[in-house]
Amino acid sequence: MKNKSKINLVVNIFLLYLFLSNSSSAQEFNYPETPKRPVLDTIFGKVVVDNYRWMEDVSSPQMQAWLKIQADLTNDWLDKIPGRNALINEYKKLDRVTSNQLSLFIIREGGRYFYQKTLVGENVAKLYYRQGRNGKEVLLFDPCTYNNPLSKEVTFYFIPSKDGKKVALNLSESDKPDISTVKVINVDTKKLYLDTLFLGTSAQAWSPDSKGFLYSKLQTTDPLSIKLTQDISLKYHQLETNEGEDKIVLSRINNPGLGINAADLLFINYSPDNKYLVTTLWSGFQDQNSMLFASASELENDCIDWKHLVRPEDQVRDAIIYKDNVYLVSRKDAPNFKVLVSPINDLDISHAQTIVSESKQPIGWFRITKDYLLIQKIEGTKTFWEQFSFSSRKIQVIKLPFSGAPWIYSLDVSSNDCIINVLSWKQPLTRYEYNALSHQISKSTFNTTPKYPGTDDIMVEELEVKGYDGAMIPLSLFYNKHLKKDGTNIVYMTGYGSYGNAVIQYFNMLLLPLLNKGVIMAVTHPRGGGE
Repeated sequence: MKNKSKINLVVNIFLLYLFLSNSSSAQEFNYPETPKRPVLDTIFGKVVVDNYRWMEDVSSPQMQAWLKIQADLTNDWLDKIPGRNALINEYKKLDRVTSNQLSLFIIREGGRYFYQKTLVGENVAKLYYRQGRNGKEVLLFDPCTYNNPLSKEVTFYFIPSKDGKKVALNLSESDKPDISTVKVINVDTKKLYLDTLFLGTSAQAWSPDSKGFLYSKLQTTDPLSIKLTQDISLKYHQLETNEGEDKIVLSRINNPGLGINAADLLFINYSPDNKYLVTTLWSGFQDQNSMLFASASELENDCIDWKHLVRPEDQVRDAIIYKDNVYLVSRKDAPNFKVLVSPINDLDISHAQTIVSESKQPIGWFRITKDYLLIQKIEGTKTFWEQFSFSSRKIQVIKLPFSGAPWIYSLDVSSNDCIINVLSWKQPLTRYEYNALSHQISKSTFNTTPKYPGTDDIMVEELEVKGYDGAMIPLSLFYNKHLKKDGTNIVYMTGYGSYGNAVIQYFNMLLLPLLNKGVIMAVTHPRGGGE
């Protein structure tokens, strides 16, 4: 059952909370004592005491014994929760209703559509493709049958080549999710190439000629090393050549004048029209990072002439280079963001033209099609999208079948074809196909929305609650419409507010049995988020 771990987590946390808050036995709780074994360090002349350093050695007999005591205690308390097994059985029934799950993003390359799919009753996604939108579905890669010498569970993500004839697979073992090995599969023969890139590599983008790909390389494969993500380098691998011949495209050591920090994560891709290389220097949980760019033809040179696209002080959240212009989402002098454009050959962000002005609805992200910019805007817990025409310079709101949290992405810039994923507090993910030029929208061939019992009975209220200083703060409530509001109902409240990230509407199948039993769900939106 693919939701088993999520089900157990939600059931145990929720019911344990109810049990402890309504049972006098909560006062009898006697947590086992953890031994203190002090270790003294002198740091800058100050003595620091660490009582629990002995716990860092997880494989030691002492630590193993401590873990067993914790597990036994936890299981003893969880087993006492009344109604736990009955609720788990309800989750199992819902899980049988769940349809096959496709990956959020479907990638089209060379006329082929690639996606991951997890079948009902399975835990691991497999890679499939179709020749054309309505073509026959073909299983391309099954990680369960992959010959993994360590016999660990393998997860993966994939990147198809531009011609759709090859796919780079980033394979990770379940106990080392940050460390991957890259293999390449031939789509027509389903055979793996001999190329195998080890040492924490991660394929990021195929070259336009589909002869090779760009990838990031770690300096160590030790998942516990503090140097795991230090001094990442970007390299280029041409298929069916020796990895030792791979050229370094960008690194802090090879490019000392670009302001790359040792801890920066490096992400590289081509511009949508494949004319430029674009690299993001991700410095942590912040919106504004440095970005570099270079002509794609520079990849053939011994040394690439990287230039700064944006710097943190430019306050740019996202940038897309297309047809020799750079489009930017900027918050400089615009707390709710605006969209700018500047010629790439005469880049001057401080004098860039504003094409979408700041409004009361903050701008989130944007995507691009052949003829349009697609711009996400946030309105409380809901989102909506507008499209900006490159030719007419006009902006139109994209009309959707139902409100909630749509996410739009274009399949490529050779057309205006898009896919829209829409979901809400009461509606599971529904996938639509949309053409930005014709404005036609229809249920996607790839849609697999299940029909869960009880969703039609869910009521949603979007409220505002006055904070301690008088500010109005959003609050989302959803509950069964047959519920009596008499002040006796149980409320399960959660929330998040940080890094400017908005908690927009989403659907969680695991909440349905609780909603059907009269539990009210409350999602708070405290300041610090993007609402």
